[in-house]
Amino acid sequence: MFKNRAWMIVLLIVLALVSIVWGFGKFFLDSAMGSVCLNIISGIIFVVIGATLFGLLYRRVIIRATKFFGVERQTPIQIYISTHKDPTTITKKVLTAEESEVAEELKDALKKQFLDSIAFWAKQFGIELETPEIVIKGSPLDKIDTWPYPGGLILIGGPTRNSLAEFYLKTGDPWLSFDDDKKKFVRRTEQGQWEELDNSHELAILEKIVVDGKVVIVAFGFGELGTSSAARHLINEWKILADKYQDKAFARLLLVESSGQVHVQEEYPTKTA
Repeated sequence: MFKNRAWMIVLLIVLALVSIVWGFGKFFLDSAMGSVCLNIISGIIFVVIGATLFGLLYRRVIIRATKFFGVERQTPIQIYISTHKDPTTITKKVLTAEESEVAEELKDALKKQFLDSIAFWAKQFGIELETPEIVIKGSPLDKIDTWPYPGGLILIGGPTRNSLAEFYLKTGDPWLSFDDDKKKFVRRTEQGQWEELDNSHELAILEKIVVDGKVVIVAFGFGELGTSSAARHLINEWKILADKYQDKAFARLLLVESSGQVHVQEEYPTKTA
């Protein structure tokens, strides 16, 4: 009953101000004092309406995004792409070109779709908002057994070359994963067993898991086309998924055509204990 109480109060204030202007219209129009009062009331109405719209936008965009990606304003969204060793390079590390490209696309899309838009509107009201930073890095070369850094994770690339994807798919409780030995995607059955998926070369995964309170979103497929297609599916669908699942886990099994077009083959909701 009281969920939208604040918005009801704002609406009543606006209606009251409009009623005053309407009721004393002749006074406002025929006197200098009335004109001053009219300007003041108009300014108040503008500020109230603007603040209300900003509040709605903030709630709609920022809260939705921070819940979905599992970040606060002070912590970054970290995008980690696959890496592999190469002793001929200075860093001994090589990043996948296709994953680097789609990671930049994801970063730009997230900035435009919720960081820049909310910061712009906040600035109109003199508010300087601290929005989450988005960083792109290569995954660690070696296998890891812990990852203490704060912030939400988006992992582009599967467990074959992305050590973070390998770690979180093992330590989390995913619906979908990849068997690196058999080179096949696998699906967890209701009995908790892993079931192989035969058409793995056409499949990709977009999956959100929560491990010890950390939100991890994994996007990868069979080969570079499948991985980039899964990441672009996240770019196009994250708002829909955020509205549907908010801070809950989910998984989508994607069928990827040779053109890169993606179809959702299966979708799994949050697991229940």
